Amino acid sequence: MNRTTVCIMGTFDTKGIEAKYLKEKIELYGGTPFLIDISLRKYNPTIITPDVPNHIVAQEGGSTIEEVSKKNRKEAQEIMIKGAVKILSNLLTEKKLGGIIAFGGSVGSGMATRILKTLPLFVPKYLISTLPQEVSPIIVGSDIKVWWSISDMAGGNKINSIEATVLNQIAAAIMGELKAKPVDIPKKPIIVATQFGTTTPHLLMSKEIIENKGFEVISFHAVGLSGGYTMEEFIRSEERVVGVYDLTTHEIVDEIAGGILIASHEGRLRLRAAIERKLPYIILPGGLDQVVFGPPETIPKKYRKRFFYEHSKGMVTLMRSNEEEMYRSGKLIAERINDAESPVIIIIPIHGFSAYDKNPLLPNSSGVYCQVIKNGKLEMTDIPWWDPSADMMLWKGIQDHVDLTNPNVTIIPVDAHINDPELVHFVIQILIKAIKGTWKKGTLTYNKLYVGAPYLKFRTLISYYNDYFKVTNNKK
Repeated sequence: MNRTTVCIMGTFDTKGIEAKYLKEKIELYGGTPFLIDISLRKYNPTIITPDVPNHIVAQEGGSTIEEVSKKNRKEAQEIMIKGAVKILSNLLTEKKLGGIIAFGGSVGSGMATRILKTLPLFVPKYLISTLPQEVSPIIVGSDIKVWWSISDMAGGNKINSIEATVLNQIAAAIMGELKAKPVDIPKKPIIVATQFGTTTPHLLMSKEIIENKGFEVISFHAVGLSGGYTMEEFIRSEERVVGVYDLTTHEIVDEIAGGILIASHEGRLRLRAAIERKLPYIILPGGLDQVVFGPPETIPKKYRKRFFYEHSKGMVTLMRSNEEEMYRSGKLIAERINDAESPVIIIIPIHGFSAYDKNPLLPNSSGVYCQVIKNGKLEMTDIPWWDPSADMMLWKGIQDHVDLTNPNVTIIPVDAHINDPELVHFVIQILIKAIKGTWKKGTLTYNKLYVGAPYLKFRTLISYYNDYFKVTNNKK
């Protein structure tokens, strides 16, 4: 096999003609097809002879095709999935896998999705499915490309015109990927980061500084499964990652309050990958002031008396996190990092956690005012999004539940807003020290940004807030 070897995987007992046609097209575009049959029953192939017949897949899954044929579909699928994963893993190890195309209906798509998700990022992987909408939530967090079959893949002895068009296009697409020239970017140690639109000013400043120090910065949009979850999986799989700059931990509050951007999935918890790999880990509360929902009409009924801000009209509505949600978010952050065996530094910018979470009366402030739902529509109020009482509870939730006896965990409250340039330089100082192994707990407490009495500082801001805005806290 060579770099242009393409595995073709499916249930060939019912879709042999599709496998045969796809094989011919891969050959036409200069590739070497390699067929793996994951059919769930014993049969005699007549249309196409696979390179790996299904009885071999069953053996690799710890059974026989005779036994698989007798089992119910769920049990049979588990065996064949296990066998296919093992075969592909061996091909990868032996550098004999260029890319893969899998196809199927409901059963085939379900099996293929689980198999393809085990492959590393950037191995070209395509799924031709009759159910693109249904598989989309399942593949999030991987780089599987879903290609709609349009018509059913009906099998039989002849290909119809729609199938022929789809299979031809996908063969051309994967061969285009495999023949792409490698990117010419020097491989440097990687610092992984997270961002939101409301923390991007911080990220852009830090990225330039860090890159000038010889690192590559790869930032992920903190939008749930395709954001934080994907970042955590990247940290687990990429050896070049040397540090994590988790600027935007917003997904934690969505996990607490039921927002739509939850990054913990199938037992893989947000905030854990850096801990597992024992990497230097900087955590900031970027975006924790906002729970994300879709359009206003999608907001759960129990939240309709809360404060909101329409971030993207008709698409994204933010709900202001209240004191309870912030406290619970702090508690969850603490619980997930308490067993750290490498430096974890949690930095709390007392003046706000996002562009919106800023005193709107300051000069050139990015702070905004809340909206409320009236008669099904969002209406503006004179209540600021900035809420130091809620922000203080995030700090308190961390402080109350973090293991202060763990020498690797440090909480640093700072007299700054999350997007302040001074904070960016402060954070990078800490990150570089942690990567070099020179960070020590208590370091930088002399810095002018460090707040030794955060409760008093928060209380001062709360008193100011109450004097100027005279509103009831967002507790509903």
